[in-house]
Amino acid sequence: MKILASLCCVILIIACVSGNKTGIKNGLPMVSKYDSLKSYKGMEILAAGKIVEEKFVNKGGKELDFTELWLEMDEGHRIMLRQRGKDKAKDYVGKQVKVQGTLFYGNIDSDDPKAQSRVGYRLDYTAISL
Repeated sequence: MKILASLCCVILIIACVSGNKTGIKNGLPMVSKYDSLKSYKGMEILAAGKIVEEKFVNKGGKELDFTELWLEMDEGHRIMLRQRGKDKAKDYVGKQVKVQGTLFYGNIDSDDPKAQSRVGYRLDYTAISL
């Protein structure tokens, strides 16, 4: 009986120490449809889709030397990704993923409301998993 109790304690300790290897929190709302995003503005969510990378093109049509990362959801709708954690979206380009982060709507290029910016959804993400 003591051996069984000791074994259970060891298993419990290992489970607590190892935790969630992906860094994704449990219990967050899962969003995979672009049309449902408006219900989650300002909230921490788990969004599902494919990470895509594209060159930045300014409003004059000039292609610049850096790329942007987006989460492509249903029907090709995209959310801009902004890194806030250690996971790098670039490591997941072309893959179907779940991205944990806080969803914002408004200026996606800047937090400054007076700055010129594109308007849309942006996910400030903290973790990504396959």
